[in-house]
Amino acid sequence: MPDAVHFTRWEDIPSHLQTRTQLARQGLRPARGQAPVATMLNRLQPQAPYALYESGQAIPKRPATPAQCAALATARDRAYAQRHYGTCPMCGDTEVWRDALARWGQCGACQEKEELAQRDADRADAVAWARTVLADPQAMVLDTETTDLYGEVIEIAVLTMAGEVLLESLVCPTGGLGPSSPVATEVHGLTMADVAEAPHVCPALRSGRSHPPGREPDRRVEQHV
Repeated sequence: MPDAVHFTRWEDIPSHLQTRTQLARQGLRPARGQAPVATMLNRLQPQAPYALYESGQAIPKRPATPAQCAALATARDRAYAQRHYGTCPMCGDTEVWRDALARWGQCGACQEKEELAQRDADRADAVAWARTVLADPQAMVLDTETTDLYGEVIEIAVLTMAGEVLLESLVCPTGGLGPSSPVATEVHGLTMADVAEAPHVCPALRSGRSHPPGREPDRRVEQHV
């Protein structure tokens, strides 16, 4: 197109000059042998400018046959699947969202199975550890009730493996983590009024016998509770 006009801004192009895409939106296409009369700069690919055609010379597009429409729909579905779906490396499912593959490296079903297996393994490890600890006759059991799942201690008890109660006391929380939640109160039956006059954690540990006879108290418990 040695004599073609070259545009660099869309707003400078007259309305009768249009690209193939613009013509197609109107149900038109360039006529056989119709050459572009101008170009528009393609900023992403300067070496491949957009061709502009005289819209007055364009002809109506031929309507697609049912077979062509079906083939186009199939191609669109395939392109959509390639963009949005991937294959799970564990089970081979080919319709896995790519977001899930990027996050977990596998499909949601396989990820759930893996989490359940890990949970069972963790539970088995915890049971084995607990049995080892409880088999020690010198071990002690510390039991607490709290204001919430991650709240403050409001009741504490320490027992030996023989069932001897070494310490049992209500505890007044500092209030730094808020009041007792209704769910927690429903579980242990304690309200803030029940523990208002109780000692705080460290005084509660110091009160009474908080360690077995003949054994020095472990001050680390007092520092970390």
